[in-house]
Amino acid sequence: MSTLTSSLSYGALIALSCCNAVLQIAVVPACKDPARDSTWPACAPDGVLGESELRDKLFRSDRITRMVLASGGDASDGGGLVARFHGDGKLESAPAGGGNVGREWRIAGDRVCLEFDPGYRSRPECGGFEIVRGKLYLVEDEGRRKPVDSIEWTAH
Repeated sequence: MSTLTSSLSYGALIALSCCNAVLQIAVVPACKDPARDSTWPACAPDGVLGESELRDKLFRSDRITRMVLASGGDASDGGGLVARFHGDGKLESAPAGGGNVGREWRIAGDRVCLEFDPGYRSRPECGGFEIVRGKLYLVEDEGRRKPVDSIEWTAH
């Protein structure tokens, strides 16, 4: 199993391989060569990620995507969220300091829909991902923007 971790807010790209115990650290691409930089999510031009970009850059079926989302600055929304999107549609998700409330996730067009335990949220929540000046955000239906503080990919 290998893990690829990137911290979008600090501009670091770290690749770990448990099989050969090698740690690779590289600087985030400057986003000047689209062919070379195409795997780095925030190297896309500003705008909403479409379905193919979501499937290619963020949520592939052969890996688990782990995201840490900030609260977006609205004190009433309960803080940040940690989510693990499994390639088979399983969702593990927890608000800051809480237990897992996630159930399932799916891509619906250019949006990602999350289903939670009924005691946490009674209906699915959907939102799009947007890039603004090299930063990735989850944009909720209500218009709130939650910055993606970090993202990791684990092959399975």
